Amino acid sequence: MSTRSRTTTVTASILILSLTPVLAAELPPPPPPPPAAEEHTCFYLRGDIGVGTPEEPTITKGGTQPTNPEIEDNLLVEVGAGCQVNRYVRADVTLGYRDAADMSEDFNDLDGELRSYTALANVYVDLAYWGAVVPYIGAGIGVAYNDLNNVTLPAGNNDAGKTAFAWAFYAGASFRLTPNFVIDAGYRFIDLGSAKSGGAAYKMTDLESHDFRIGVRWYFGS
Repeated sequence: MSTRSRTTTVTASILILSLTPVLAAELPPPPPPPPAAEEHTCFYLRGDIGVGTPEEPTITKGGTQPTNPEIEDNLLVEVGAGCQVNRYVRADVTLGYRDAADMSEDFNDLDGELRSYTALANVYVDLAYWGAVVPYIGAGIGVAYNDLNNVTLPAGNNDAGKTAFAWAFYAGASFRLTPNFVIDAGYRFIDLGSAKSGGAAYKMTDLESHDFRIGVRWYFGS
């Protein structure tokens, strides 16, 4: 390499080194690292208690229909297990028990009590995150076992149970107290199908209820 070439190389190197701090000062800062993905635990257990307010059912008793039949409000309890699939979708399976409720019409007692057992598969969509409050909607399908007992009339009828298709819609809100512990308060409309006595002369259809529930969900892990 000639003396002139060496001189040119050294001069260029000195110039680059002298400009490096200036150029560095003018460059924008590097972008921040992407936020870490939100961790969530899939598996949870749940428990709920509540009150069911039944709609007026359709009842046929000995070939006649009672006037304005009513089913009293009843207590309900449910347990279940599920998975938080992602930030907005979760699913669970629940088993429920609805306590015996007396039935009546405008003029007398309807000679029977109705209690129900349910098994439902449910899917929920968490609509938004307002701090610790998360409103949601959901739907479920499954089966109900409707147990009609203490039947005294019509003559020749007796207690019996019937398994029927059941479905439900949900709306409510959950409140996350800790990463693992959530309180859930909600409304459910549920259709329990139908029931009938052992002699089949006492039949009930349109077994629908407005349920108001409060419960907890416990997520495993952190």
